[in-house]
Amino acid sequence: MNSAMCAGSGGKVYLFGGYNVNNDPAELERLNDAWVLDLSVPSWAEVSVTPGTEPAGTSIAESLAVAKVRRAGHSMVCTGDSLLVFGGQSMSGGVAQRHNDLWKLTLATSTWQQLTQTSGTLPPPRSGHSAVWNPDTQSMLVYAGANSVTNLNDLWSYSLTANVFTQLTPTGGPQGERWEHAALWNPVDNTMFITAGFRTNVPGTPGVLLGNDLWSYDPQANTWTELIPQGSPNAPAGRRQTSLVWNTAAQAALLFAGHTGGVTQQFLDDLWEYKAGSWTQLVPASSPPARGWHLGAWASTQVMIVFGGYDGSYLVDTWQYTP
Repeated sequence: MNSAMCAGSGGKVYLFGGYNVNNDPAELERLNDAWVLDLSVPSWAEVSVTPGTEPAGTSIAESLAVAKVRRAGHSMVCTGDSLLVFGGQSMSGGVAQRHNDLWKLTLATSTWQQLTQTSGTLPPPRSGHSAVWNPDTQSMLVYAGANSVTNLNDLWSYSLTANVFTQLTPTGGPQGERWEHAALWNPVDNTMFITAGFRTNVPGTPGVLLGNDLWSYDPQANTWTELIPQGSPNAPAGRRQTSLVWNTAAQAALLFAGHTGGVTQQFLDDLWEYKAGSWTQLVPASSPPARGWHLGAWASTQVMIVFGGYDGSYLVDTWQYTP
């Protein structure tokens, strides 16, 4: 899948891009279509985008051909009246290319617009990163990921009002680089949570580590705080490609499923809640099959939506969890 999903108002959930599962897994086609799930029906419908406004290629040849960048491993946030899509990976001539372009889909007009920064520095191209939307400051926080040169641990803020990225230099923070992790915006404390994912270059830990630590970033104080340390036995097992959403009713984080990577290569179907400083495993009456690479969103109808993923086969099912 490797697409991106976020929740809007009125019981709507939006999806953009990802892999085309109808192709050979060795040559998966990337997509650039946008879809909306209307929970009042419920059903998915493709967003009828104004022709010619979709995310376009950057080379002269691509521009002349009106080619469209099809991508996976990107991020997307819902701003209220629009979607912001940043970065991700596409294929050109069989070679993966990572991006650092930013696109806005205005929902009222179904029109894409590339947001081109005219001054300052852009984040390096990346995929497997995370992004969350801070509604108070009308800004997007982008954390870590990987590019063709190295893995990353940087933090950036994008102001929609000023149309500019700013690299942040916070106090503290997760050690090493991280990608294929999960993040959410905590509207109670006005902080960003990050957890899980691959971790490399962690001091004192050789090789690749799967994270089960939980961190909180406070934009106002520009400070990271470790909430759950790595290796904690009272936390979800280390994993990547999981989903993490904020339950606004219970004021708690919900984490579902993922992939353990490494030698074990296990897909998970566990559901956890983080509240009042600790994790608790939840046991619903029924649960989606184990998976990773899926998408999760907390809808305005006070339910968690899980879509698609991979369990050895590509999945296109949609599930609703009601706490």
